[in-house]
Amino acid sequence: MPANKTILVAGACAVLLALSACQSAPATPGSVPLETQAAMTVQALLTQVSAQASDTPTLALPTETPLPPPTFAPTPTFGEVPTDTPVPFQLPVGSPTVQGTPTLVNVCNAAFFVGDVTYPDGTVVRPDFAFQKTWDVRNIGTCTWTMAYRLVFYNGKHMSGPNYVNFDQIIPPGGHIFLTVDLISPVPPGPWYGEWVLQAPDGSQFGVSTENGVFPLLVNIIVTGTLTPTPTP
Repeated sequence: MPANKTILVAGACAVLLALSACQSAPATPGSVPLETQAAMTVQALLTQVSAQASDTPTLALPTETPLPPPTFAPTPTFGEVPTDTPVPFQLPVGSPTVQGTPTLVNVCNAAFFVGDVTYPDGTVVRPDFAFQKTWDVRNIGTCTWTMAYRLVFYNGKHMSGPNYVNFDQIIPPGGHIFLTVDLISPVPPGPWYGEWVLQAPDGSQFGVSTENGVFPLLVNIIVTGTLTPTPTP
């Protein structure tokens, strides 16, 4: 029993003893008999003890803090490539040369450089000159190239070209395609080059092979002369 309840019961007993000792005292007219006063006092004390005994302690339950809703990283969009920043795909720098007849290989995405159709390596152009570079590329892999495949800028000088060019036809294994980009030569004179690679719908990138290895497709020009200023009216 708790201490406060023990004190109340002891007090009730003390009151009873005190009142019993006074029973011999004569009662005055109109006064409440001592027995009745004792009974009322004890009843009040017992009622207080009962009320305190019936109190059930309340346990404070911990409150749960709701967790924030989960966040998900956005799904990368196919074809988002930088402009002049190299993508993480390592290829040896060099100009591929056509040697022998390409044969199919047991790889899903594989390409063979057939040759330059326009502006072969070392072509001399004037500054700020708009031109179209075209390569002849053959599919020597086991997967069909759909129009979801792309020619993607990889490294070197961008030459005001696009970030990528979608294939304009479906190329089965063994077929070939002419890949073209619209470019503008740089203004400062000197040799300039740009590298381009092929990109599959899943974002994987691959170069073109020859018997000498695997290379990017190259734009390799020499800019000479000065830019003619536009006459003012």
